[in-house]
Amino acid sequence: MTRFLPRLAPLTLTLLIALAAAAETRPLLILHTNDLHDHVRPGQAGRGGLPYIAGYVAQERAKRNDILLLDAGDVTEKGDMVAFATQSKVTYEAMGRMKYDAAVPGNHDFSLGMEHLESCRALLGTTAYLCINCDEAAGKPRWETSRVFEVNGLRVGVIGATVQTGKEQTLDLNTTADRIAEEAARLDKDCHLLVVLAHLGLMDCRALARKVPSIDVFVGGHTHELLRVPARAESGAIIVQTGDYAERVGSLELAVDTDTHSAKLVRGGVVEMSHDTVPCDEVMLASMRAEEQRLCPEAARVVGRADATVTETAMARIAAAALREKAGTDTGFCHPLQIMRSPLPAGAVDVNALFLTGGQRGSTLVTARLRGRDIEAYLDGLYRARKGVTAWSGFAADVSAAGVTCDLEAERLYTVVMPEAEWTSRLLRLWSKDAGAPPTAAVSEIGFTEALADYIARGTGEGKSVDQMAASLGACKTAKAGN
Repeated sequence: MTRFLPRLAPLTLTLLIALAAAAETRPLLILHTNDLHDHVRPGQAGRGGLPYIAGYVAQERAKRNDILLLDAGDVTEKGDMVAFATQSKVTYEAMGRMKYDAAVPGNHDFSLGMEHLESCRALLGTTAYLCINCDEAAGKPRWETSRVFEVNGLRVGVIGATVQTGKEQTLDLNTTADRIAEEAARLDKDCHLLVVLAHLGLMDCRALARKVPSIDVFVGGHTHELLRVPARAESGAIIVQTGDYAERVGSLELAVDTDTHSAKLVRGGVVEMSHDTVPCDEVMLASMRAEEQRLCPEAARVVGRADATVTETAMARIAAAALREKAGTDTGFCHPLQIMRSPLPAGAVDVNALFLTGGQRGSTLVTARLRGRDIEAYLDGLYRARKGVTAWSGFAADVSAAGVTCDLEAERLYTVVMPEAEWTSRLLRLWSKDAGAPPTAAVSEIGFTEALADYIARGTGEGKSVDQMAASLGACKTAKAGN
């Protein structure tokens, strides 16, 4: 370029130099999480857990001062025993310690009601809690809709949104897009970068980008998608999401032009929270261990070993057998899709690992008496309604399009045990009026995780691994519905 400089008039040259100086590119690093789901302990298989996310964030903040830390919702449920015992308070306290810049609510965060969510939100401290599409009764947003952050000389506007749920007054995607467009128009003139932090999946973020092309970045959640490289919308917007369960932190580095208010992707992806390579926040870890010891000391008790990963379906078979044995009933049930949250990974199996598979949704159990024909009708109803296949113990059966064949006596009354969540959302909803009034179920005094732990400990004493126990139970005989 220097060989052309002598041809320029002095005034023109001066103007070009001034313009070049005015146009400045500044770096910005967005670190992001989503769908943490109460995974506060160090994760299984040497990866994940909030103490490692906290350690990693602290490490990066020590290196640079251009970081924005965001969470895209679903802090609660599906997680560790200590989080369940504290109704997720321990999770929010940890996030408050990490000083997230902004967070949004996810659908699971509403599960225990607004009063509970507000008490948890208070534990986030200085974190901005943003949501443009969750209204109060008067039709106005309940929380801040957006906030502008000053980071490394940049003004970054962050707009929050969540998925529509039936639990609170949340809005549909089209109405949400209209509100975001209005908010973006207000922020655009004063911000170098616009970010939508949303508990929404890739497809919904792309839909929002089509309606609001001024948005530069979407940080998503809800669908548990692992985008190892950022996706792009038709508008050019960058879309990121980092899986789930505190196993990774999303890292998006941008170069932002302060003159054109445009952002260039420098690098983006996810950082695995490997315990071998990522530092741990030892103070946070000690605090969580102390709380676990106080509230659920059995969580750390090792009861067995899995030589291979045990799927949710196989764990449901073990659970059905364990519940039946513990409750002393004729039959036991556990619906894998409704109750089981996670597979059981290979390695040492402690009580907390068993809780992670289905302890939350299975936390309340019920017992009842059903006739053999009612049990057959339940299995057949699940099949025909495409409600998944429950796991059973105590009888042999074959389920197919032709119906149910089993060794139950049609008119005999059998005692049954199953999670209350399965009883209410599966069995009662499928109950035929022709069968008369459904029987009354009684809440059982036994615990799901306790039953599972006892069953596996006994099998371990007999020299079996958990995967061997699952294999010995065999698969529930069903043919695939449809076609």
